[in-house]
Parts: sequence; structure tokens; C-alpha cells
Amino acid sequence: MKIMELDLNKNYSETQSYRDEVWEELNGRIEIVDKMLDQNEALIRQVKMNHASKIPDNLVKNVALINEININISKISSIYGDISVSFKNIVRRPKTKSKNRTAMVNDDLVGSTMKHQ
Repeated sequence: MKIMELDLNKNYSETQSYRDEVWEELNGRIEIVDKMLDQNEALIRQVKMNHASKIPDNLVKNVALINEININISKISSIYGDISVSFKNIVRRPKTKSKNRTAMVNDDLVGSTMKHQ
């Protein structure tokens, strides 16, 4: 009985550690998205102010601001797509040793995070 209990505790500990790592990575990506959404909010406020001013130079500046908003939206969409694919891959993956799963999680979740920053 004692050996079996140790194995169950070890498996639980490895599983919990794995889950913690997955959530940490997901939260990191969500924080990136959150920052981009905050930036877009500020950009949209600026576009509205420029538009309300009706000053030609400000209206010209809106082109660049709107372009930046669109770029951010594309990045956000890509990050959410990556999260979706990564999550699907993690769920479908057969159970393996914790270290191997951790490496695979990092490949799935971290690999594309840097390209979105």
C-alpha cells in the first residue's frame, strides 16, 4: 500500500506541476493580449480626438494610428489562434513523463509568444 500511495502522490505532484506551467504560459499570453488591447484603447481615444479637432494634420495622423490598431488586432488574433492550437495539441497528447510534457508545453505555448511582442 505504501508504494502505491507514493506513486499516486508523485503522479499527482507531476500533474499539478504540469498544470501550473500550462496556466502560467497561458496567462503570459493573455497578459500580452491585455496590454495590446489597452494600447488600442489609447490609440482609439487619440483617433477620436484627432477626428473631432477637424485639423488636417491630425486627420492625416489618424491614418498611421488606425494602421497601428489594425496591426495590433492581427497580432491579437494570431495569439488567440496559437493558444487554441496549442491547447488542442496539449489535450490530444498522450500522457508521458512530466519532463517530456513540460518541454512539449513550452514548444507549444512559448514558441510563438515572442513573435507577437
